[in-house]
Amino acid sequence: MSNYLFRIYIILIKIILIWSCNPGYYQFMGKCLNVSNCSSGCLICPNSVTCDQCQPKLYRYSQTILGVATYKCGACSNGCDICSNSSNCSNCLLKFYISGSNRQACPSQCATCTSSTVCETCVDPYNLIGTTCSVCDISCKTCSGSSSTCYHVMLTNIFRVQNAFLVRHHVLLVSIIQIIVQHALIVIKMLLIFNVFLRMVIIVMDQINVSLVHHHVQSVKIIQMIALNAYLLLHQNRIPNINANVNMAILRLILKHVNNVKVHVKLVNQFRITVYHALIVIKQQIIFIYVNVKQVGFLILTALHVSNANNNVLVVQKHQAYQQPESCKCLSGWIFDDNYLCIPCKEPCKTCEISTSKCLTSSDPHHELNNIQQCVCKSTFYSNTLTTCLKCELPYFECDTNGSIAQIQIKSQIPISSVFANLDISNKITYVFNVKIHVLLVPILLMNAQHAQILIKQSKIINVYVKQGLYRREIIVVIKIAQIVKEQIIVVIVQKDFIFLWLINVYNVLAIAIFAKIKLIAKFVRQDTLQINQHIVKHVFLLVKYVAIHQFVICALMDILCWIRNVNHAIKIVQLVMNYPKMYNLQIQL
Repeated sequence: MSNYLFRIYIILIKIILIWSCNPGYYQFMGKCLNVSNCSSGCLICPNSVTCDQCQPKLYRYSQTILGVATYKCGACSNGCDICSNSSNCSNCLLKFYISGSNRQACPSQCATCTSSTVCETCVDPYNLIGTTCSVCDISCKTCSGSSSTCYHVMLTNIFRVQNAFLVRHHVLLVSIIQIIVQHALIVIKMLLIFNVFLRMVIIVMDQINVSLVHHHVQSVKIIQMIALNAYLLLHQNRIPNINANVNMAILRLILKHVNNVKVHVKLVNQFRITVYHALIVIKQQIIFIYVNVKQVGFLILTALHVSNANNNVLVVQKHQAYQQPESCKCLSGWIFDDNYLCIPCKEPCKTCEISTSKCLTSSDPHHELNNIQQCVCKSTFYSNTLTTCLKCELPYFECDTNGSIAQIQIKSQIPISSVFANLDISNKITYVFNVKIHVLLVPILLMNAQHAQILIKQSKIINVYVKQGLYRREIIVVIKIAQIVKEQIIVVIVQKDFIFLWLINVYNVLAIAIFAKIKLIAKFVRQDTLQINQHIVKHVFLLVKYVAIHQFVICALMDILCWIRNVNHAIKIVQLVMNYPKMYNLQIQL
């Protein structure tokens, strides 16, 4: 009996598998075919030529093909969610309403509406006041009945500036700038500690200052009035308009250029203002302008003046430079571009002509002009940044006039022996290693400075060059010499407190050591006796042994970076370590 029941079960399963297809498939001639084979817009179909159910926002209509009635899917009209045909809509999408047989768009501030004047719900940050969506008063978070009837009061700091401006128009907004900067510095600390955005800060101008702003706008000839799309972002919600009577004016205010204020001049056609605790962000760049009132002169700023209810809000932004008041000349340090707008000279040019990089004078005392009017570092200086130069360190290093960090040369008239004499390496602990270029290993060999000087005197000097180190704190002197048997390179690193000496044998292994000032590795107690810290030596030999086993390793020993490429290099290091005392007749004290 159980066998029969089992067979019946299998038959039923086969029937189910044959006559029921999985979602996304339809049955055709005993097979399940993918819905993608249905006609366009169809969700469920018995075959590829007709449709049983259409996709959302589509309606089904009939047509006859070769005498056979079939169904296809057509699109509802724009703004319609459910329809029976292309012109009959029974349900609209959000932000649309039905007007007769047509769909009309709701006002932009409405999320849903029943007509062009009646809103049901509002989009952020608008609130439903009666049947319209409006922005609450600046002190309210939510409101009802009127814009000033608050449900929740906005946590707001309002700074009122009364008669804070100086008399002359071109020093306008200095106090405003200082308030923004000082408060923003506090805000950054708060954001780092609490990471919260609970308060909105507004700079509120007194009415007398507003009059000065308008007067200045009218008194300065503006080449182009720029219609800005300004957004005030509060709590990450965009407010397209503060109210219906937003008044925006581009104001080019001329203040004196202060040395500690760097102005990146760009003509801004659109900007967005974000207020987080008075942290003002324009194009995702934080504005910090440090201005000393006593040093005020000419610097270009842009002010966005917004009238809101009884408050006058002013936000400051850096902007395009213009010419001197009532003249056709640019300010000192500025020149005309092709559109006769004033643009600044490129640093370190203090003044320029024809182009922004053709200097007349330099703002940095360590720069000078070359024959093509470029500001370059003076002799014995090198360029540490694009705008400043630093004094080259001893022994008598001289930088190229092009100011390139990578091209620093030693004076050719100075003998090599005097170089080492000036380095005073006789009283320093120096290191010499057999090396091969591009492989970085552990410190293994040590040589007295006297031996290094003798080696240099007995060798033929092929080339000498100097370059700045990786971290720009050390100077590397590379002296390429040739001996009878093999070519070698001596590298001397000069720093303020200590010196490194490397002997590079281009046919052997690279070994570069960094001397840790707090740990003494080795020293010469006598001319022929080398005293080595036993604890450190054990670590060095263990490291070499470890490297010999592992073909590749990056390790740290007393801030030493170690990189070995293969076992053969490690074996050579061990051999050199064992043979080094015999080569120089040194006694090793552990």
